[in-house]
Amino acid sequence: MCAYNMSNLSLKRKLDSSNEISSLPSRSKLLNDKLSRRPDRHQLVEQGILHDSQCAPSLQHAEHALKRARLADELNNRLVNRPGPLDLIQHKILHIDTNEYPNLEQAIQGGQIPFKTAASHRRPLIFHEYTGSPISSKPKVTKIDSLSSSSNAHQIRLAQQQLLLELTSNKQDEQQSSSSLLHKKTLEQMTLAELRDLCKQCQIPSSHANKTKLIERIKQIQNKFNDQDVLVLKVN
Repeated sequence: MCAYNMSNLSLKRKLDSSNEISSLPSRSKLLNDKLSRRPDRHQLVEQGILHDSQCAPSLQHAEHALKRARLADELNNRLVNRPGPLDLIQHKILHIDTNEYPNLEQAIQGGQIPFKTAASHRRPLIFHEYTGSPISSKPKVTKIDSLSSSSNAHQIRLAQQQLLLELTSNKQDEQQSSSSLLHKKTLEQMTLAELRDLCKQCQIPSSHANKTKLIERIKQIQNKFNDQDVLVLKVN
């Protein structure tokens, strides 16, 4: 019985080895076919896979790494120094409901309401320097902060949000005092559409949120203003 099993096992090994030997020509043919159909350098350059340059691959790698680092810093600077809500209103990108707040948008655009713009905050100077081997090291990034800036762009945006909240609340108080309303309209009394409009004006995320969540977000912004004691320019 053992001799029979050993003979079957040896026969199976011979069959497997013969199948592998017979499959080698087909694999070789498949590889040769793929190599013959591979795109040439001109097609790779047109598709953006390779750069049309006669430089060494190491220098191309260093150039690509520097471009990626420069692009990342540029995007980060734009996010950090993005304009505030009053800047957007002044440049006619963000609009205020003229029915609820008449003449407020014109006052902001006409310069009647003074505020510090985000563009007044100077960005840090960024230098990209490549040192060492292009494979073992990354480009060295050097940042030099501006010495003349007294407050960062984040504080400027917070100050603009606080000022816009005060302006809208003042306008609501004026409208309610001149009307026949007896009670002040609080956040809890505002409708969902009014809360979303207020969040949009103050650049507060309002998508997929109910009324309770919107009220919590607005109150968190107000508490943050009070905690950080942001200096806000009052309306003359």
